[in-house]
Amino acid sequence: AKATVVIDAPLTHCKGNLIANGTIKDLAQGSGSTMDSMRTAYNSHTHLEQGDGQQTGTPSAPMG
Repeated sequence: AKATVVIDAPLTHCKGNLIANGTIKDLAQGSGSTMDSMRTAYNSHTHLEQGDGQQTGTPSAPMG
């Protein structure tokens, strides 16, 4: 399309694959977060280990 396409529906369901060459942004939290920033945060997050209180390692299966 040469102009913006707006889909205004309570639910949009894609039965096939969805590929985006641009940014995907989740606006659920006000100004939102991009998928890339959520993936970066997930891949580098750690937790305090229960017991001795040491930091855990990052996820063993990072998001690609």
